[in-house]
Amino acid sequence: MNAKKILLMCLVGMCAVFSAYAQRTFVYEGNPLITDKFTADPAPLVHDGKLYLYVGHDEYYDGQDTASGGKEFNITEWLCYSTEDMKTWTDHGSVLRPTDFKWAVGEAWASQVVEKDGKFYYYTTVQGGGKYTGKAVGVAVADTPVGPFVDAIGKPLVSDDMTSNGARGWWNDIDPTVLIEKNGQAWLCWGNGTCFMAKLKPNMIELDGEIKVIDLPKYVEGPWLHERNGIYYLTYASMGKGRENISYATSKSMEGPWEYQGELTGMAENSFTIHPGIAEFKDKWYLFYHNAVLTIDGHKGAIGRRSVCVDELFYNEDGTMKYVEQTRSISSPNGKIQLKYTTSAENHLSFDVNYMDAKGQHEILSIPVIGMYTQDGGGRGLILKSVSQPRLVKENYTMLTGKRKHCFNEGFEYVYLFTDSLRRELRLNFRLYNDGIAFRYELPKLNQAVLSEELTTYRITEGTKRWMQKYNSGYEDFFPMTTTGENSNHHWGYPALIQTADDVWTLISEAGIGRQNSASSLKNEQLFTDYKVCPAENTKPITGNWISPWRVMIIGSLADVVESTLVTDVSAPCTLEDTDWIHPGNVSWIYWAYNHGSKDFQIVKKYIDMAAELKWPYVLIDWEWDVMENGGTIQDALKYAEQRGVRTLLWYNSSTAWINNGAAGPLFKLNSPENREKEFAWLEENKVAGVKIDFFAGDTEETMAYCLDLLEAAAKHHLLVNFHGATIPRGWQRTYPNLMSVEAVYGAEWYNNAPVLTNKAASHNTTLPFTRNVVGPMDYTPCTFSDSQHPHITTHAHELALMVVFESALQHWADRPESYLIQPESVKNFMGQLPTVWDDTHLISGYPGEYVVMARQKGDAWYIAGLNGTDQEKMLDLDWKFLKNGKYQVTLFQDSGNKEQQWKVSSEMKDLSQLPNQMNCLARGGFVAVIKPTN
Repeated sequence: MNAKKILLMCLVGMCAVFSAYAQRTFVYEGNPLITDKFTADPAPLVHDGKLYLYVGHDEYYDGQDTASGGKEFNITEWLCYSTEDMKTWTDHGSVLRPTDFKWAVGEAWASQVVEKDGKFYYYTTVQGGGKYTGKAVGVAVADTPVGPFVDAIGKPLVSDDMTSNGARGWWNDIDPTVLIEKNGQAWLCWGNGTCFMAKLKPNMIELDGEIKVIDLPKYVEGPWLHERNGIYYLTYASMGKGRENISYATSKSMEGPWEYQGELTGMAENSFTIHPGIAEFKDKWYLFYHNAVLTIDGHKGAIGRRSVCVDELFYNEDGTMKYVEQTRSISSPNGKIQLKYTTSAENHLSFDVNYMDAKGQHEILSIPVIGMYTQDGGGRGLILKSVSQPRLVKENYTMLTGKRKHCFNEGFEYVYLFTDSLRRELRLNFRLYNDGIAFRYELPKLNQAVLSEELTTYRITEGTKRWMQKYNSGYEDFFPMTTTGENSNHHWGYPALIQTADDVWTLISEAGIGRQNSASSLKNEQLFTDYKVCPAENTKPITGNWISPWRVMIIGSLADVVESTLVTDVSAPCTLEDTDWIHPGNVSWIYWAYNHGSKDFQIVKKYIDMAAELKWPYVLIDWEWDVMENGGTIQDALKYAEQRGVRTLLWYNSSTAWINNGAAGPLFKLNSPENREKEFAWLEENKVAGVKIDFFAGDTEETMAYCLDLLEAAAKHHLLVNFHGATIPRGWQRTYPNLMSVEAVYGAEWYNNAPVLTNKAASHNTTLPFTRNVVGPMDYTPCTFSDSQHPHITTHAHELALMVVFESALQHWADRPESYLIQPESVKNFMGQLPTVWDDTHLISGYPGEYVVMARQKGDAWYIAGLNGTDQEKMLDLDWKFLKNGKYQVTLFQDSGNKEQQWKVSSEMKDLSQLPNQMNCLARGGFVAVIKPTN
């Protein structure tokens, strides 16, 4: 094979490699821009509808971290990337190496490419060899932006002997930047320690005249020239507080004088150096720079392992540039949720939460302030020291209760490490899951510290739809929709729902309350837009490590929010070794129809009989059972229930809030460990299945610890627990699966107390599935066909559908026996066989306050229920994508529209294709369908 053939084959091979390499693309998802390589010294060029970005390639070598004398830099080549939209980028690979200059020996330091008359000139920094000692500026030329570039003059354009007046000696001559004025005059600026400037001849490869020194405050290196609206800008790396930041000066002429305008950025994260590159592209201006936050193949960012970033650049009316807050983005595993953090001049962090769907990127909210103060001065003056690389966290567990039996989630965990003015550490632990974000504070090595204030703030822009509940300690209020934070009330409870696009939603809540925590709520007292996290009272001194609860944002479509298990995903795993004794189920409940009925033995017997007839496993004997009369005592009631095959649940006053003014009993049975142990042992001995504990004293640390004591003691004696007059679920249902339900809702018992629910119930019932019930079990005490003190105007089918739409491991059927037992056999059969825990849950359709259709699975059966929250008939949308092809037995419960016969019940076999796409519901009506496969 002759030499020509060999050469031709090599060229063809090189072209093939180049072509294949050019096809490699990636999508920019936030800073750093380039994540598969360490890169530095970005230099943008806009040409022919594209932005080209030239960078130096920082490469790791063994011993780099202990090297000295400048050897920590190992920059062997210049790489090129391009984009047409600042989103999708093409990697063109290496386009030039220092050794392409025959007189150079290495070190591909900062550079810039400019175009003139169809030629592309690459001005570079290299290490000279032979007679060219020290750093030097070379120039290469090409016919395309991606090369091939060749040495234009065979020697340095600027060498060390030409700048003997510089401050750095052998490395004065680095970091060239070139500007071509509109009149065609080109200028070259460069220098380390001294800023040099000279004209270039029209051929672009020779200096034209003397080299001038530009006097700039705090100048270090890395100059960049650009022009806008007749103003010339000289931007450069300046000395900040121990590391470089970016400053700039302006002039009306390239001849000067140059007027210092101040700092453009703060210091780069984790990097001593920073290097600006500025360009206008498609009517927007951008600042490129580098930091050192990447970790690649286990090698962390460092002075010689940097990462190029980009942020949008804005100008003031007088032409000065607005300060640029450096941003960095982290993402969920599926890439849909992005958290962008910004470092201010003071090294403070703020965060922006974004969500990506098929329609593009949506801004969710911002977190402008973070932090946690202690009374001894801790937490003030936070300085960010580092950000960890992502750690994959996976949750894979089984729930005994709730919307889904098998729960799985995964996310990336990032830890932001700060030090405060006391030199104590504060860690901010962020987890980005596919369905939301959770973050918490960690304060290590405290010594009798007392928490004083949390600074975390959610900023929700005006005009954003939100459903938020006025705070009260029992969480019993409505969730009215509004688009403003302006309100006479400034205190709000969790959860809070916001809608930022057609189907982009966020639910804000809290999870993972431990013994050193109080629960929190939201206050927007200072600004309507700013909702600050405000923990309840916590005066307990802390020694050792303290961890806050998780601040939780469930993010995605409305279905994503409703179906999410994020609150339990981030909560502590189950602590109970034996859970075989935990049995959820339906409950016969006395209080709604007979407020004081639990002290009447004859009424209690009626409800026990009803539970037995409807095959419900439990009866709840509510307050005042300790003074039972009318033919029997509590012991008689327990014995009667056992004879009828019904297990009992007993009510207790927590004796922390309502203890005076006729407070109901039993009182003070559970407060001390000794009394609690005695009472729970008595309950276990008498085969009581569980307790309902009521009237708690808010969200304080003391109350949270009391709740945990109750759950642990109850589990020891095999007792189920239902908290009433208490805080919302915050994940305890995973940690202590004997927690069956929690009230924390404006529920059906309010028909006893006020007339408000009569007209609001339908809309309220179609808001709760998207708000309160998302975070955990909700003891609404639903389904009443008759009336209590105040009437209800929802239909029978609406009331029945509540039992499926609302999730609670103990479902307390509130109506009286004479109402339930006269229902059709098909309805009673449904009531007796209805599950209260689910294998899976799907939101089929809905909108808060208007309607909801929910599908819940148990075994091979699906229970589908819909609610109309409006005062007009409404067609509810259905979607059966969760079902497999085949035939199904469909039992449907609907409103007949006939007051004499309220029900319309049907049961027939249907093919999947025959199932309807919509269901008509009466005003304030509903429906229930039970669907079981027949093959």
